[in-house]
Amino acid sequence: MLKNEIIKFFTTTKWVVYFSIIAAITIITSVFLNLGGAQTENLYVYFYKYTCNTNIYIIPIMIAIIVSDIFTDDYISGNLKFFNIYLSKISIFINKLFMIFIVTLFLIFSSGIILTIVYLIIKGEDYAILKNEIYMIVNLNLTLFVGMLPVIFIYVLISVKFDNSMIISIATFILLIAIDYFFRAYYDITPISILRDFILISTNKYVLPSDKFHILLLLIYILILFPVALKSFSKKEMIY
Repeated sequence: MLKNEIIKFFTTTKWVVYFSIIAAITIITSVFLNLGGAQTENLYVYFYKYTCNTNIYIIPIMIAIIVSDIFTDDYISGNLKFFNIYLSKISIFINKLFMIFIVTLFLIFSSGIILTIVYLIIKGEDYAILKNEIYMIVNLNLTLFVGMLPVIFIYVLISVKFDNSMIISIATFILLIAIDYFFRAYYDITPISILRDFILISTNKYVLPSDKFHILLLLIYILILFPVALKSFSKKEMIY
């Protein structure tokens, strides 16, 4: 089923639409707003600042739309009842979850490639000079993905519970940002705080006590949200 999900996504205009959106946002924010400061920073610092200023907000909003599409579209169209003939609900859930991971990584690295091209055009540096920074940038992107997992699992749970999950997921993410902004000094335990801290972890040579706390918090979120979402999906009727 994962193969079918991949084919369905990458053989339609969906991936073109999502790539175009992330490309447009990346170009507009990096060139016109210059959020990374390409003229004065090296590529990794440019990446880091851009990720902190833009990607931790833009990509989760796009993922809300994608999760809703992956989980809700087949349910509304009635396709899930056919999948359930030869696959268990657990298998369907896991395959859809892996597809979400694949699309999330696709968006993160698409933004990264575009940002690199923009940086090279603005700064005019030779690619060979930047080879030493590529590993750190890949690490930063993977860390961003891991830090985003609690948000993804919240979206999955919402998509399993509600038919109009896209609007609810986006509203939930905005609410999480607001809670993090107003209560950060008192309760640094929101998924947004985990996302911010995981980006910082990628820059540290050693794991700090605060990093250990957020790593533990991330595992707690996953260990709670994953089985709850899976159980809810297992109980869901496959006929819309």
